[in-house]
Amino acid sequence: MAKIKGSAVRSSLAYLEDRLGKDGLKKVLAVLPEQDRKILESAILQSNWYELSVLLRLMDAAEMSVGSAGLHGLAWDMGRFSADFGLKGIYRVFMRVADPHFIIRKSSEVFSTYYDSGSMSAEKVDSRHAVLRLTAFNQPHKAFCDRLCGFMQRSLEISGCEAVLMTHPKCMARGDAFCQFEAQWE
Repeated sequence: MAKIKGSAVRSSLAYLEDRLGKDGLKKVLAVLPEQDRKILESAILQSNWYELSVLLRLMDAAEMSVGSAGLHGLAWDMGRFSADFGLKGIYRVFMRVADPHFIIRKSSEVFSTYYDSGSMSAEKVDSRHAVLRLTAFNQPHKAFCDRLCGFMQRSLEISGCEAVLMTHPKCMARGDAFCQFEAQWE
């Protein structure tokens, strides 16, 4: 099964606490299996690897508890929050000097720092449009893809793009052979 870096788990918990408060987060955690609760209530270390399935169950439980958030849903908003959490923090200096095209071309390297499964590649990058492809990901899930879309959208905004539109026309969770993410911006 796929694994995810602790930094992504921490940002997801921070998002839920920010949105729901401490009591709301506790209510979401309360509906999870005991094993998941123990992991999520412990000190999540940014550099450790965790089972992606724990995060997926957390996102599903949060969606069931509080419903969708924003235009695209809770997982998408969680991805946007995660981009702010990581890219405006430790990677803030990098984001100031990197243009969106550089960031998109580095997507495979960035992806592999957060996930141990799958391969992300930039299939097309031009002045206001990019197509990225995720292949060989062994745990496809709608919430995972939505979270990636939110993260990518916010990352492009942080790098200076305006009116970023993300679409996800192909998805392994819907039976496609790979996931395709498309971004357009002004």
